[in-house]
Amino acid sequence: MKAVRTNFTRLIAAAALSFAFAGSGAAAAPQRERILRFDVDAAINEDASLTVREDLEFIAAGVKISRGIIRGIPVRYRDENGRSVAVGLKVLSTSVDGRELPWKESREGRGLFIRIGDPKQTLSPGVHRLSLTYRTTKQLGFFGDHDELYWNVTGNDWDLPIQKASFRLSLPGQAAGEGFSRVDWYAGRYGSTSRDGARLDDSRTVVTTRALQPGEGLTVAYAWPKGVVAPPRASFGERLGIFVYDHGDAIAKGLMWAGAALAAACLVWGALRACGNHSGEITVIPLFHAPRDMTPSLARRLTRGAGDFASLGAELIALATSGALKIRGDRRSGYRLEKTDGAPPEGLSAALMHALFASPLKNTLDVSNSHRKRFTDSLELIKGDAQKRAGGNFLDRRAPLRCASLCLLGGAAAAEALFLLTKAVSDEWGAVGLLLGALALLSLRHARREPTLAPRRFARSLRNAFSLKGFFAAQTSVFIAALLAMSAAHGNDRSLPLAGTALALLGLPLGKKLIFWTDKGRKQFEQALGLEMFITAAEKDRLEMLNAPDDTLALFEELLPYALVMDCATTWANRFEKVLAAAAWQPSWSDGPAWRSGAAGTLWGGTSGIACGLNDFSKDFSSSLGAASRAPGSSSGGSFEGSSGGGFSGGGGGGGGGRGW
Repeated sequence: MKAVRTNFTRLIAAAALSFAFAGSGAAAAPQRERILRFDVDAAINEDASLTVREDLEFIAAGVKISRGIIRGIPVRYRDENGRSVAVGLKVLSTSVDGRELPWKESREGRGLFIRIGDPKQTLSPGVHRLSLTYRTTKQLGFFGDHDELYWNVTGNDWDLPIQKASFRLSLPGQAAGEGFSRVDWYAGRYGSTSRDGARLDDSRTVVTTRALQPGEGLTVAYAWPKGVVAPPRASFGERLGIFVYDHGDAIAKGLMWAGAALAAACLVWGALRACGNHSGEITVIPLFHAPRDMTPSLARRLTRGAGDFASLGAELIALATSGALKIRGDRRSGYRLEKTDGAPPEGLSAALMHALFASPLKNTLDVSNSHRKRFTDSLELIKGDAQKRAGGNFLDRRAPLRCASLCLLGGAAAAEALFLLTKAVSDEWGAVGLLLGALALLSLRHARREPTLAPRRFARSLRNAFSLKGFFAAQTSVFIAALLAMSAAHGNDRSLPLAGTALALLGLPLGKKLIFWTDKGRKQFEQALGLEMFITAAEKDRLEMLNAPDDTLALFEELLPYALVMDCATTWANRFEKVLAAAAWQPSWSDGPAWRSGAAGTLWGGTSGIACGLNDFSKDFSSSLGAASRAPGSSSGGSFEGSSGGGFSGGGGGGGGGRGW
């Protein structure tokens, strides 16, 4: 019995102790964070601006409120006509618990956010008071029979409840609440028209009658007779903005028409210039051997207008076929260049060998990113040599075309800027400006490219000019899009997109009339085209050529670099397919596995494999040179770069290795 009484006594004591601790914890629990009061006192000034003082009393507990409050106030709106309106807002002072503090402003979207509080000091738990005073403009409404202030007092985007809010307003020279003909108010969520949550007291101050939950706010409307407040005079910028908005489409069309008119004048100038000069006809006859001063890089520049790693690869293969160099390996295992004891090269070949093998003691060079600078310097060397050899080949008189494209582009760009910055231009004309600008930009690019074909061979020049990097597809797409935009335009306004499109495209045929070849340039160009004619000739055409040489291994290797730079490697290999297969040809200048990857040891996999093997080797070798010449991080490690893309072991920057333990 004594043991039972002892256990019962212990149970009562434990229960009492638990209640004591529970009561102590409840007393120490922090109060819920909320805004106790949100009192706003506003005054209308004689210049129609509004001075607002917001006094907030809130409870901070370190959960959402640690240092102060961020107040967000909209400063950009849309008026009833859809125009963008920016109001002025200048913060005058802030304070917390009676102590003035600096503030920090930031603009996000259409609002101005004011950070109030000391970033170096945390508020103690409990009640605090904050004050914000600012001046704002363009807030008053001036109507036919009255003027008013329609004002969202608290805003509806608070994440804290507001226990009580109030608002009072004063007119210039009058006490608060005097001189108003009507006062309305609304309390609740966005769009609510209920007046139940607030009331108007005797001093014509609007006071809430219930707490405002997060997402709810208080809005008031104070009206007064005309003449009490003089409306502000619109500034020149505001009047200009209204004019631009009201006549946006007309201004945009005027800008584009002005650009089109100037472009038309430039095209007339170009046409007159084309009529006053003659370049002469290009006469092409087949050439069976490359002239002494016709390097592969020069042939590519003349026929393709390019100076890239395909040119460098062809020059290296030319060195290899001449016996000065040997190319080992393949794309997977990596290529290696090796000097041989062959005849010393001359001219460009000697300079290229010196750039690659700068050290006389080193006879091998890996095609890797560690030798990036050597390959970059080598490419610049052959590009400079080709440019020097082609110097003075033609006279470029296409300045009128470039001016025409710039005028058309300028008008379209000005109209597009008006569309983007003011929203005063309709979507239809914004699309017309964008598409005409893109078309003018592509035409300008075409007018700046170095010519590669004779002026009179216009159809072929278009095919070659448009083939570079999808230029033809881009030009066609923009042209179709411009026609679609023209169809979407209203009524008689279709004349502008049609005229702009025609002006942009007229420069293409006219451009070929403004390239005048010199005697030296015409001769070089005829030689390059004659060499290409022989390389790409079909069997029937070769039989009709006078004194055409027999197809031999020596001829194949002699013109192989030129076939590569003219993108005719497959055609050239197919032509010599039987000769190479009969001789079981294995190039002495390369030992890569690509040459003998065919079935059962057959060279390149049989008859159809010869062209494939040669084509794969030239592409892989050129792309490896390009990869070795790119800086680390300048290219992707995935298959994202077209025919020359794709990552591989050893690519990119850095090197070495590592391990974990």
